[in-house]
Amino acid sequence: MPYKVLDRSKGSWLVQIQRNGKRISRRGSSGGAAKAKQVEAAVIALLDAEEEEEEREQQEQQEAQDQTDPELLGGDPPSRVLEGWEGKSRHRSRRSQNLRDFFETRWTEHAKVVQNEGTRRTSRNPFNYVLYYLGDRSLRQASKKAAVNRFVEAMTKTGPISFVMRRDGAPRQLKTTELKNATINKSLQCLKALLNLAYDEGELDARPRISMLPEDDSEPVIPPSVEEFHALLDACEAFRHVAPLLPEVVEFTALTGLRRGEVFNLRWASVELDRRVLRVESARRGRCVNGAAWRPKHGKWREVPLEPAAIALLERLGAQGPPASHAPDAYVFPSRGGSPYARMDRAPEAAGKGYFPDAVEAAGLSGKVTFHGLRHLYAVQSLLGGRPMSAVSAYLGHSSIELTVKTYGRFSIEAHAGRESSSALARLARWGHQR
Repeated sequence: MPYKVLDRSKGSWLVQIQRNGKRISRRGSSGGAAKAKQVEAAVIALLDAEEEEEEREQQEQQEAQDQTDPELLGGDPPSRVLEGWEGKSRHRSRRSQNLRDFFETRWTEHAKVVQNEGTRRTSRNPFNYVLYYLGDRSLRQASKKAAVNRFVEAMTKTGPISFVMRRDGAPRQLKTTELKNATINKSLQCLKALLNLAYDEGELDARPRISMLPEDDSEPVIPPSVEEFHALLDACEAFRHVAPLLPEVVEFTALTGLRRGEVFNLRWASVELDRRVLRVESARRGRCVNGAAWRPKHGKWREVPLEPAAIALLERLGAQGPPASHAPDAYVFPSRGGSPYARMDRAPEAAGKGYFPDAVEAAGLSGKVTFHGLRHLYAVQSLLGGRPMSAVSAYLGHSSIELTVKTYGRFSIEAHAGRESSSALARLARWGHQR
């Protein structure tokens, strides 16, 4: 705690701030908590000013050294690695780039090779926070622990920022007023990846050490109820003229538990109606090799059983449309006119608008139901229906059963306590047959 009141009757207080091995203490005999807060703010401002001055001096020294760099002057470049020598830089000294410039010139090109489109899209907003707070700093300055700490503090105090503008030029309305640790960690992970690339390419002398914030695992998963699911399906029917397969997409997701990207990249070659299963490849990159459909090494895919309603849904889709649309490499849920269901990864129509949020709003479920919530609904109904935790974990494609237990453990306890009937999942299946 930065400050504490020692004696409330007299108003005495103590302020202690420790940062980077330096501790500053201030005491007072009057003023209480209000005075302690003022002194705390003044001490923090003093430490910030000292750190900024130190960074400026280091930058000036580095720039002076760069001016005498033999390689920059046309001489022989110094050795990058000194054999048998540890504890100092393994890279030659060079002027550190601006973090925003490095992001635009190197990271964007590097990400096109090592990340798919969906990953680049989801990391866009976390990177916006990094560039907003640290973009004007050099790579060396941004990699310092003090700069990272102030970055986290600024995100926490300022809260969410809208980086997307409406057509009238105003920023979009924010959905929340605070940033949770999980959201801040996404930006920290982006910063870490960016600085690691800078280190690998010789722009930094040391690999950055960035610690993640502790995340709160106490918030329970609250999936939509079966009644809310029914209301959502009814609302989806009203959008069929602009999103022809939206009701089928929502129903199929709740009956299989697939992730959004897995649903919209599902191909007919992965559907085995005779065995009543569908295959979901564990690795989703490089789906085509030499013009042939790619298959994961050593058969690394997971199989998800198909409920009767899911089979009936797929059979209805198979009976619709021209035969060419059911080629093995064709999408099960093809897009039309701009991805009307949810944005599809690696699809040419990826710039379109998704109508799922509109259907949620029409059903009166705003803030209660998300597309990922359909996956939660499948998991919960499977557990309440008597499926073992290990099977549900395998069907969901979780990396470990511990993740499944942490997320859905309480529903398994309810099932064993007899609070739900063994036909819990069948309630979704019966609904599918009725439609």
